[in-house]
Amino acid sequence: MRNFFRSTGFSHFLVALVLLPFQSMIPEVGKIALVPYLLYLVWSKNPLYIPSLIVLIAPGTTIAYSILLSTLLLTFTHFLSLKKRGIGWLVILALMPLPIFLYMTGVRVFSLGVSIVEALKPLGFYLGLFPFFYGVLVAPKVNNTVVSGILFTLFILPLYKFLPFSELTIRAYWFSLPVFFSLVGAKIILRKKFEMNNYWFVLGGTFLILSLVGLLGLKFTLIFSGLIALIALGSSLKRDTVVLKFLAKPRIILLSVLLVAFMINGAKKFSVQKSNAFLQQDELSYFVWDEFWTLLQFKAFDDRAIIWAGGWDTIIKTELWWTPYDVPQYSYETNKGANFKNVEYGIHNIGLELMRNYGIMVGGFITLIYLLFLIQGPGKYLFRNRKLDGLSILASACIGTGLVGALVGQFVLMVTFSLILMSISGILFGIQAQKIKNQ
Repeated sequence: MRNFFRSTGFSHFLVALVLLPFQSMIPEVGKIALVPYLLYLVWSKNPLYIPSLIVLIAPGTTIAYSILLSTLLLTFTHFLSLKKRGIGWLVILALMPLPIFLYMTGVRVFSLGVSIVEALKPLGFYLGLFPFFYGVLVAPKVNNTVVSGILFTLFILPLYKFLPFSELTIRAYWFSLPVFFSLVGAKIILRKKFEMNNYWFVLGGTFLILSLVGLLGLKFTLIFSGLIALIALGSSLKRDTVVLKFLAKPRIILLSVLLVAFMINGAKKFSVQKSNAFLQQDELSYFVWDEFWTLLQFKAFDDRAIIWAGGWDTIIKTELWWTPYDVPQYSYETNKGANFKNVEYGIHNIGLELMRNYGIMVGGFITLIYLLFLIQGPGKYLFRNRKLDGLSILASACIGTGLVGALVGQFVLMVTFSLILMSISGILFGIQAQKIKNQ
C-alpha cells in the first residue's frame, strides 16, 4: 500500500476526497469546467487513477455522468484495441442501443426543451456499462499497487459517513463489505494464505466489525452478497467448478429469469399469516440459520417480489415494448393490504428496472449484456485462478455483488456505483485475456 501512497494516483485520490463534500455545492458551470480534468483521468488509461474516479462518482453529480460519457467515448475510439483483446463482439452489442438513445436525447433537448444535463440522466443505467471496456484497456498496467489503491479506497470511502456534515449515501459500501467479507472468510474458514500483505486482513476485520456492530449499517442484501462472494471464492480456490458453473456460466442468465418469475408468482401465494408472523417477531439475526431462513423468505416474497409484481404488471399493461420518453410510475399491494400508488422509485431488480426505463426490448438486451460482462470478466477469472490474492478477492465480490445486487436492487448500474463493478470486471477480463495471449 505504501507504493500507492507514493504514486501520482494517490495525489489525484486526495483531490477527489477534497472535492467530495463540496460536489453538490459546485454550480453546473464549475462541474463542466472540470470536464478536461476528468477526460485526462480516463483517457490516460492509468489504472492508478481508478481510486480517484471511484471517489468522484460517489455523489452522482454531473461529474459522474461526465466520467461515464468519457468511458463511452474511449470505448468507441479504441474499438480496434478491444477487438484485438477478443472482446469486439461485446463492444458491438453494447453500442447497438446507442443510436436509439442519441435520437431520444436529441428529441429531449431540441424538441422538449430539456437541458443537456437533464437529458443525460435517463441514460445513467446504459452509460454504466462502459467502464467495463475502460477496465479492459487499463488491465495490462494493473499490479499490486493498483489493487492496493482500490482496496484502500473501498476501506476508506464508506467511513466518509462519520463526518458530521455528511448526508451522502456512499454506494461503494455495497461493494466494500463483500470484498472484506470474502477476504476475512477465506483467511479464517478456508485457511488460505493471502498473497498480499497481511495488514489487509486486519483492515478487513476492522471493517467487518464496524459493519456488524451497526456503525456502517448492515442489510440483508450485503450479507447475502458477501456469502455468495465467499462461496464463489471458495469454489475457485478449492477447484470446485460445479458451483461456479451455476454462478459464472451462461446458464446464470436463464436461472435469473426463472428465479424472478418464480418469486413474482410466489409473492401472490405468500400468506398474510406468514407476513404477520414475521412482523411480530423480535429482531432476527443474520447468523442463526432458522432466523436467516425466515428473513430470506420475507425478503424474497414479501419485500421484493411484491414490488417486482407491481412493476411487471405496469410494464405489461402499458405494453412497454420500446423505450419511453418518460419512465412510467407503477403500483403494488403488500400482503397486509397496504396499497402504494404511482410509485416512482426503482423496482429493486436491475432487469425489471431496465425494462421500465428502456422498454422490454432494449432493457432486456442491456440486462443480457450486463450478465455477459460478469460471466466474461470475474466469472472466467475465478475459473482459471487458483490463488488467494487481491484480484481473486475483487473477482468474488464482483460475482456476489453483481448477482445479488442485480436480483434485489438496481444500484449495480447506477451512476454512483457502476464504475466500481464494471471497471473491475473489465480489468479481470483484460488480465485473463493477456495471460491467454502470452500462453
